[in-house]
Amino acid sequence: MDQSSRVNDVTRDYQSRMTSDRQQSETQVNRRAILASGCVTLSVLAGCLSDDDTPSTSNGGTESEETDRKDEESYLTELKTDLTDKGIDIVTIEFEVEEEIVTLSYHSTGQSDNELADEIGTISGMFFTQLDEGMAAARLESTITNDSEEPIAHWNARSEWYEEMQEGTITPDELSMQILQTVETV
Repeated sequence: MDQSSRVNDVTRDYQSRMTSDRQQSETQVNRRAILASGCVTLSVLAGCLSDDDTPSTSNGGTESEETDRKDEESYLTELKTDLTDKGIDIVTIEFEVEEEIVTLSYHSTGQSDNELADEIGTISGMFFTQLDEGMAAARLESTITNDSEEPIAHWNARSEWYEEMQEGTITPDELSMQILQTVETV
C-alpha cells in the first residue's frame, strides 16, 4: 500500500468515527490536510534547527557530555519555557527519564489544518533544540486537546529521525513528513 493510500484510509477511518457533535463543536483534525500543510511545518522546523549551537572547546572539539550535562529537569523546564514563549498552551509536560520519553499535552489554538501543522512544527523544533543542548530523550509523545482538555489527536517526534536528518540520510522535508505521518485522531 503506498503512502497516499494509507493517508486516505486513515482519513476515511477518522471521518467515519467522528460524531456530528464533535464535528460541529471542535477543531477538526484532518490528517490529510495536516500532511498537505507540511510545508508550513517545514519552515517552522527549519527555523528552529538552522543555528548550530553545539558547544565547542578551545581546541575545536565539542565539550564532553559529562562536563556539559544539565539534569533532565532543566531541559524540561527550558522546553516548557520555550514552548510557552511561542504561544503553546501546555496542559501537562513530563519527562519519563527511564523510558527517555517526553510527554506533552497541549491545547491547540489552531483553527485550521495549517495552524495545527504549524504548532506541530514549532513543538517538534523546540524538542529537537533541546536534543541539541544535550537532553537524553528518545521520543516526544504529544497529545492535542480540545477546550475541555479531552484528547483529540496524538503525534510523536523521534530523536532517531532528527539524527538521520543531521547525518544527511533524510532531508528536512522527509523529517517533517515523518512527524506529520504520526498524527492519529482519537
